[in-house]
Amino acid sequence: METDSPLTDLAKAVLGGAAELGVSDPSIIETRVLTRDGYFVGRHFICNGISALWLADDGVIRFRDDSGTLLKTIIIGQDLPEKRAA
Repeated sequence: METDSPLTDLAKAVLGGAAELGVSDPSIIETRVLTRDGYFVGRHFICNGISALWLADDGVIRFRDDSGTLLKTIIIGQDLPEKRAA
């Protein structure tokens, strides 16, 4: 039985949330890896005026519009990629 990797779970959650907010083409989502002091801290996804931020420490994806208004949150847990040297 195959299980998805934590990164795949994150991607599925971001794609699903973006689709619910009207993003019809997930291939245009820009992804950025976030680091602080050389350590991985999260990921930032941007598409069509919607951004999604996931920080490894809290396990929550926060979707916002261009003005910063919170549109949606998805709790996906803290078992995704841990802080590690970039």
